[in-house]
Amino acid sequence: MSSIYHGGARPYEYKMIDFSTNINPYRAEFLDEIKFDYTRYPYCDYIEDMIKEKFKIDGSVIFSAGITELLYQIGYAFSGKKSRMMEVTYKEYERISDLFGMKKEIVRNIDPYPSELIEKDSIVFISNPNNPTGKYMDVDDIVIQAERKNSIVILDEAYIDFSDIIKNNYSENMIVLRSLTKQFGVPGIRAGYAFGKKKYIERMREFSIPWSTGITGCVFTEYAIKNYSFVDETVKLIRDEKKRIEKTLGIKSDANFFLVKSPMIDIYHHLKNNNILVRNCESFGLKGYIRFSIRKREENDLLINLLKGTDIRNHEGIKYGH
Repeated sequence: MSSIYHGGARPYEYKMIDFSTNINPYRAEFLDEIKFDYTRYPYCDYIEDMIKEKFKIDGSVIFSAGITELLYQIGYAFSGKKSRMMEVTYKEYERISDLFGMKKEIVRNIDPYPSELIEKDSIVFISNPNNPTGKYMDVDDIVIQAERKNSIVILDEAYIDFSDIIKNNYSENMIVLRSLTKQFGVPGIRAGYAFGKKKYIERMREFSIPWSTGITGCVFTEYAIKNYSFVDETVKLIRDEKKRIEKTLGIKSDANFFLVKSPMIDIYHHLKNNNILVRNCESFGLKGYIRFSIRKREENDLLINLLKGTDIRNHEGIKYGH
């Protein structure tokens, strides 16, 4: 596997309304106040202490240039081990397994139970809620299976702040990954963190690229932690819109985005011709499916009006809600 196609508008698509990225559509006022001193190297060690204190984390913490870089550090830390993942999920898990010589096993079920996904003595990648399906997997069940089968779960919680099914029951068998930029709608800044058992985190740290977050990621994170109330306030608006979209279109999700299929031959280009960009899910192996995020009400109305009457529906193999 050489490269992965990711969502997000390309330069020639910047004028379109971008539903293809699963980020907060609202803008925090503090972003306009941040000052960056580009003349100095970004030494960001103090950020990890801020993260531990803010999110009340007991284990060790590593700050990095987003979840994807953290995944590469995990690939290094567990190179050569057996890895497992769902077939329909974030494709970097598969790529990292190949790059670091992991013995890759793919579960060919779009909505597996933890008991089916977690195998004895393996490294298990779980996106929770899953990208692109939007399905949340019960963490209690994951903990039980990981401990019973002596496996290490890489729990990717990139979208957990947008979910209304939030639990914090973790174990020493887990490394939890979180984004710090999706919640503020700034994916162009790379910042995220992981926490878990000290020996795992320190092994990941060996593969850290010096200054990878740049001064923007470092200073932004400082401001973000101090202004995290913005996330609570805007996520409530996003969840209200989610309920409205679900009721209007008859679809479901546990996240801030929806995976749907339409009988229309080319729903992706139909929307694009109307200045709306969604994620074409063929790169996930889901032909005919699109993924779209939740944006502001007036933007959502434009999308809803285009989708009404197309008989869109969720994947029949996914059961949402707990």
